[in-house]
Formats: sequence, structure tokens, C-alpha cells
Amino acid sequence: TDNQRVIISIKDVNDEAPYFINKPLPMQAVVQLNAPPNTHVFTLQARDPDTDHNIHYFIVRDR
Repeated sequence: TDNQRVIISIKDVNDEAPYFINKPLPMQAVVQLNAPPNTHVFTLQARDPDTDHNIHYFIVRDR
């Protein structure tokens, strides 16, 4: 067997919850039926205090 020394440096741990800047909650937006394509509907902003700022947004179907 062979032994190797490995040094691992952890820069940050995903331990800070992201939060939305927009208020009030819950956030809602209305799209008019006759709105043309590419109409601006809503700006959503969030912050992640962790180092890499890993925030992903998804549009999901309402049940």
C-alpha cells in the first residue's frame, strides 16, 4: 500500500440561509391576459450570505 498526504481547505460551508429582499411576503404578480410576450412582470431579489452566493430560481406550476 501507499500513503499520500492530502490537505483540504474548506473556504465556506453552506450554512447561511438565503433571504428575499422583496417585501411584503407572500410575493405575487399578475400578468394581464393580453400582455405581449417578454412583458416585464416582476423583479425578484434575494441574497445569500454564503461565499458562493448559490441562489437558483424556478417557476413552478401552482396546484
